[in-house]
Amino acid sequence: PTVETVIKANDVLIVQGEVDDAWRIVNIWKLEIQPVLTTDDQYLVNREKGIAEVVLPPRSALEGKSTVDAEFNALYKLNVIGVSRPGVEGMLSTQSTPLRSGDSLLVQGDWHDIVRLRRNQRDFVVMGEADTAQGALNTSKAPTALIIMLGMLVLLITGTASLAAASLLAAIAMILTGCLSMDQAYQSIDWKSIVLLAGMLPLSIALEKVGLISLIAGGLTDFLGTASPLVIMGGLYLFTAVFTQVLSNTATTALVAPLGLAMALQLGYAPQAFLMTIAIAASMAFATPVASPTNTLVMGAGGYRFGDYVKIGIPMILLMGIVTVIVLPLLWPLN
Repeated sequence: PTVETVIKANDVLIVQGEVDDAWRIVNIWKLEIQPVLTTDDQYLVNREKGIAEVVLPPRSALEGKSTVDAEFNALYKLNVIGVSRPGVEGMLSTQSTPLRSGDSLLVQGDWHDIVRLRRNQRDFVVMGEADTAQGALNTSKAPTALIIMLGMLVLLITGTASLAAASLLAAIAMILTGCLSMDQAYQSIDWKSIVLLAGMLPLSIALEKVGLISLIAGGLTDFLGTASPLVIMGGLYLFTAVFTQVLSNTATTALVAPLGLAMALQLGYAPQAFLMTIAIAASMAFATPVASPTNTLVMGAGGYRFGDYVKIGIPMILLMGIVTVIVLPLLWPLN
């Protein structure tokens, strides 16, 4: 229950704490003891409600606060039924323990509230996506959603509509048929990526308009012009991979893609393989803990250091670079 819940006769209350405290509540409020429940009990897990594990990432807003201080129940409509910490045996107090990054919270409540909690990636990482999605899915609308998706694919394959138009039509159809509510559609929009693209694309256009992209591309072309196209792709891959260790992959792609396109055209090569090289390299966020939110998350929980990412990340980046420059020209010929 939340703080606003009105308790009525025949309601089942699930409590956690010391046995003596539980018996005192029973005696004061004239309650009846029910059998001990497990996490598989229908009162805890059913189609409407469920349980999920939540991990606090570094710099979470809950760091240093207890669940009571953070007003967790009131803000997120979820009950915290367990708190654990790496390296500490047993469960910690769900009410008075100051939380740290890496702490795991076992929460229970409506599936939609759990899904909503997942969208707050700055403060929470919800584990067990398959279990969470199981309760939140509206399976009765699955055939309708499948038909809409197939219709979108038909529009794309036949060239009847562009990718943007087909995707927009499919999204509208999902809402009109009840597969998705307006609130769910709005909440699923990644506003951070949209704002980032809105800021980076004008910057890329400005760099291109003032000739800086052509200048850099010309310099790299003069430097690598006599090399084989595989070497040029490898250089572009490394250039992008270095940037993506400190910038997001979206920002890196928005900045470097015009450069790769200009280089390919100046050298007389088809640009598809060059652009795909940039797209792959922008995802090689392995070598620093700040390159990806996932890297930052496991750093605290696993006790990793900066050097651990470098030792593992650089070999992975180089290995993927070799595979990329060999395979992509086979899929998209350069000439």
